[in-house]
Amino acid sequence: MTDQRGEISLIGLIVSMTIFLAVLGATLTLFSTSERQNRDAQDRNDVQGQARMTLDRLSRQLRNLASPTPDQPQGVDRAWPTDLIFQTVKPVSPGTGTNATNVMRVRYCLDASARLHRQEQTWTTAAAPAVPAGTACPAGGWNADYVVAGHVDNVRRGASSPLFTYDSTTLTAITRVSVDLWVDADPTRRPSASRLTTAVFLRNQNRAPTAAFTATPTSQGLVLNGSASSDSEDDPLSYCWYDASAPDVAAPPSPCAAGPYIGSGITFAYALPSGATRSIWLSVYDTAGLFNRTATRSITNAGGVQ
Repeated sequence: MTDQRGEISLIGLIVSMTIFLAVLGATLTLFSTSERQNRDAQDRNDVQGQARMTLDRLSRQLRNLASPTPDQPQGVDRAWPTDLIFQTVKPVSPGTGTNATNVMRVRYCLDASARLHRQEQTWTTAAAPAVPAGTACPAGGWNADYVVAGHVDNVRRGASSPLFTYDSTTLTAITRVSVDLWVDADPTRRPSASRLTTAVFLRNQNRAPTAAFTATPTSQGLVLNGSASSDSEDDPLSYCWYDASAPDVAAPPSPCAAGPYIGSGITFAYALPSGATRSIWLSVYDTAGLFNRTATRSITNAGGVQ
């Protein structure tokens, strides 16, 4: 690059500049790539961190599912793959009005823009108000709405990736909620979506009791016995007996429903003549008002009075 007098030739200068520019370009490219990778990693960490905090809060609220009362017997109001509504206890402020236990309703739903919302409904009355109408996410009628996670990839992944799964299709029988949250800061680029999962046992969920009975012929008629009925939470049960051929009773003793009511109690002596056949069923209620009933059974008194 230099002549005999140590001077740099024009060609040598051009070659040197070309090499320098190539090295500089490679360095800047490497730096830019590194910066982009660091930025992408930070975005992924932020998205995952937000999702983890949301899962933690959702889990706590599910574990604090509102204890059942006659005014608020049902803990879970909606159980869909991307839409969950339940009642929980608000922990940060005292009860107001006649809502002494400070129960509130919470909704987690996924919108069309891959954002997870938390909506809240509060009240001051003893009885819980109706669930706000509307299935859009978010929907009106709620007291508050927050976007608690973004870049949720479940909808794009299809029906095979529900956000929420349950151990029962009956709202009052749900005791376990599983959350499967896929998040991806940029679905068009690698790496693929991250998966965050948790499952919560609903320790406070009140389930409807199970109704069952036996019928024993006696000289006085049938002895109906509902002791085979049970309640998952061991709540005391109320027993209401019905006969399809009996006259309707508009206002039987609480908590029995109107209908062809014939009596109450864990056992009931039903006077029937020998050979008489009746279509009988039993309804049982727990202390929160949840109930279940047996199928109607056709029973003939083979041992009654002649």
